[in-house]
Amino acid sequence: MEPILGALVSVNVGGIRQFDYRGGIATSAIWKSPVSGRVAARGVNLEGDDQADRSVHGGPDKAIYAYAAEDLRWWAQALETRLDYGQFGENLSTEGEIGAGDEIRVVERPNHELSIGDVFRIFTHDRGEASRLLDVAQLSDSWRQWAASLA
Repeated sequence: MEPILGALVSVNVGGIRQFDYRGGIATSAIWKSPVSGRVAARGVNLEGDDQADRSVHGGPDKAIYAYAAEDLRWWAQALETRLDYGQFGENLSTEGEIGAGDEIRVVERPNHELSIGDVFRIFTHDRGEASRLLDVAQLSDSWRQWAASLA
C-alpha cells in the first residue's frame, strides 16, 4: 500500500497581545496568522512568534505547536463559523489520513528503558521511582524538575 503523507498547509506566528478578560487585563499570544515564505525555527519558537507565559507554553520543549486542518474544519462546522489557520494558536496547520496497513517508520529509538506507560505509572502511583526519570536525557525541563523535586 502506498503511504499517504501529510502536508504542511500553513505556518502561523503571532505576538503577545493584551485583552480584556473577566474585568481585567490579560496577556496571550494565542492569535496566530499565516505567513508566507520560509520561517526559521530556532530556540524557543518560530521567527516572528512569541508566547506570553513560557511556564506553560513555548520554550525549548514546546517550541512549535501543530494542529490538524481536519480538526479545524470539524470545529468550524460544529461551531457554524469560519475558522482560519492559526485560530487555535497553532504554529503549523497540517493535512493527512491514516488507515490500517499504512507504513509506520521508527525514526529514532531512545537509549533508555522507560516507556510512556512507566512514566504514567511513576507519575500516578509509584512516585518513589521518580529518580529513574532523571536518567532520561530527552526528558523535558518541566518533567525533570518534577522528578528532581521527588528524588
